[in-house]
Amino acid sequence: MNNLLEIRGLTKLFGDYAAVKDLNLDILKGEFFCLLGPSGCGKTTTLRMIAGFDAPDSGEIKLNGNNLVSVPPHKRNIKTVFQSYALFPHLNVFDNIAFGLRMSKKPEVEISARIKNMLETVALEGFEKRFPAQLSGGQQQRVTLARALVNQPEILLLDEPLAALDEKLRLQMQVELANLQREIGITFIFITHNQEEALTMADRIAVMDEGQIQQIGTPDDIYLRPKNRFVASFIGQMNFIELDHLEQTDEGLLLTANTGLQFISHLSNPNCETSDLCFGIRPEQVKMRRERPGNQEVGFKGVISNEVYYGDSSIFIVHLENDQTLSIMHQNYLPSGINLESFQEGEQVYACWNKRAGSLLPE
Repeated sequence: MNNLLEIRGLTKLFGDYAAVKDLNLDILKGEFFCLLGPSGCGKTTTLRMIAGFDAPDSGEIKLNGNNLVSVPPHKRNIKTVFQSYALFPHLNVFDNIAFGLRMSKKPEVEISARIKNMLETVALEGFEKRFPAQLSGGQQQRVTLARALVNQPEILLLDEPLAALDEKLRLQMQVELANLQREIGITFIFITHNQEEALTMADRIAVMDEGQIQQIGTPDDIYLRPKNRFVASFIGQMNFIELDHLEQTDEGLLLTANTGLQFISHLSNPNCETSDLCFGIRPEQVKMRRERPGNQEVGFKGVISNEVYYGDSSIFIVHLENDQTLSIMHQNYLPSGINLESFQEGEQVYACWNKRAGSLLPE
């Protein structure tokens, strides 16, 4: 493992409030890493400590093995892109990008060469004489990225840089950012509360809550194998079934819900108290059927109470016999455009899932 950034025991207090608590983190060279969590979870405070804008109360931040805690921001080879573009309105694109290089007293020949290359990288050739007011939001975002990247930092910190964009442009910029990072190979540390952004762009994700990291892993790990209830509920949608009892049987693990619902699971039995556990399953892992399920499936009778239509898919709300409610994702069409089996509100169905599906989740 080629760790570029190592964080050990990082803590930041604001009075009696711990914004970040004993945080440990390794980030690899050339990695697109995402800190993901709700507002107030400590992700931006962590970013500000990495950048040097805030001093930690304890802990180490090492870049290439060198502790940065006492190093001022302008002497760290780290650049930051914030949500607000902070472009100089009276400077054109070329001069905005050149600002940091000129402050470092780089030769004009080198500045011109670097900016020409960077404009090609961010697909803004021919825009060098335009002013920020003459650019779209996406173009302004690219200028901001170019201004940071032209200084050739070892790490680029991005603090919710896409939050101000409309949804269509934000989706476009997600793809552009991921492609840009792969092309230039600089380590990106991306801060967001948007799960879709993290899953779309990141090589690895650290999910934060209350100043602590709840789980670190690839997008697949985080989505399919959440380690606790917070991660499962924060990333995507999840059906939760609260458990009263676990029992290993010859058929598998017998789960008893607090509603009296019982079913067999082929998941492993975790070493946890039953009172700390629930069963979680994603809406897309549950299927609706009109016929009884097979032996490899769990199945319960229920009634469709509502449909939320998304075009190619719908989310159906199904009430089971034991007062349990499930959200079920149903594809409405095949890729060829052929309609799949349709269901109606008020219809009785079986809610089914494979016995290997789902997760057993501690608090």
